[in-house]
Amino acid sequence: MPADERVLTPRESMIVASGASPAFITVTAEGDLDAGALDRAMGLLARAHPILRTEIVRTGGERFVLRVAAGRPPLVLHEDGTTFTDVVTAPWRVGERAARLVVLREGRRCTIVLAVHHAVADGRLITALLQRLVEHYDALVSGVPVPAADRDGLDPPLEEVLRREGPPDPAPPPRPAPPPEVATLAPRTVQPNGPASFGFTNLRFDPEATARFVAAAKLHGLSVSSLVAGAMATSLRTLHETGGPLTLALCLQVDLRARMSPPIPPEAAMSAVGSVIINLPVAREATPVEVGLRVDGEMEAAADRALHQARLLAAGTLDLSGTQEISVSISNLGRLSFPATAGGLRFEAIRSVATMPFMRVPALVSNTVNGSLNLDLIYNRAFLADEPARHLTRELRNRMAAPAGTGARSPV
Repeated sequence: MPADERVLTPRESMIVASGASPAFITVTAEGDLDAGALDRAMGLLARAHPILRTEIVRTGGERFVLRVAAGRPPLVLHEDGTTFTDVVTAPWRVGERAARLVVLREGRRCTIVLAVHHAVADGRLITALLQRLVEHYDALVSGVPVPAADRDGLDPPLEEVLRREGPPDPAPPPRPAPPPEVATLAPRTVQPNGPASFGFTNLRFDPEATARFVAAAKLHGLSVSSLVAGAMATSLRTLHETGGPLTLALCLQVDLRARMSPPIPPEAAMSAVGSVIINLPVAREATPVEVGLRVDGEMEAAADRALHQARLLAAGTLDLSGTQEISVSISNLGRLSFPATAGGLRFEAIRSVATMPFMRVPALVSNTVNGSLNLDLIYNRAFLADEPARHLTRELRNRMAAPAGTGARSPV
């Protein structure tokens, strides 16, 4: 097979076949956007990163193939009130381009949206490409030449990189047995199965509020991601009326790039995310710090399990018989490097959103950019109605504001 196309792996094919959307990374900006310069910047970026020129097609043998196509996705400019939700929920079909560039403009405010299909790209990659796009834009509007780099060969998928490293460790990290029962969605929130319709809630915290949250995490010896997980778990617990402790299964999305040997750079075009489940009994009165400490205590071993599972999947020997229900999916892109300004634009929050029709539980995605913490809550209305989702959002906001206790009344 030529270097400019490859057959999708079984994991990637499953994501495409499920009807999953692209993964969308967006940044809002204030200022006068030169759409022509941004389009030229995209042209330069796509020449150097062939993943932006690809399409996903189905062959006669019913296999999915990622193929570099002629040209590249044009910039689609909306000045008609089109929203980010409209862009995210627009259907994607096999045969279409894997990447999109969309700008939503209203006066001097705009939202730049870069998307690549989630089967072949993760948030780390798309954020790195968006940053590079902004850097090219800044150079073009400033009259600085941007060296052109032409490349057509596709990067290998994660599975191939893992196979090159050798067989999985014969002594795998311990894998705890799944609990007899996991609390998923409270019965009163579950809706009849129907067409997928997704809700999106965005929570942004300014640098001052973010600094308080980070200080609370440091005070208790926690990572920010573990404290966010604690806030989400205790918020989710409020959807369940049972008085005693309930076991919540936190499905944590782990960035495997830094755990590879050698590490995989952010701009390597692949989806390098592993999933691992941490089962925690959570009482009604549990605080974000209490749950966060337990997440933190298990995180390193959980990440080792995620990498081992990815190696088993690459080798075709992953045993799926031990799969279990989960309560929530949590992803943390971490502290992202992104310019505060470029070409007369002042950038604000970065958002990360993707949808999958089979997604039964709410998903939380977090990142920190230029000192501000941003959370996106994504939920499938086939399983979670808007009102309990709003309740969950309120609880989460309160706990993020007061992570040391329960609710907004508790001090940090």
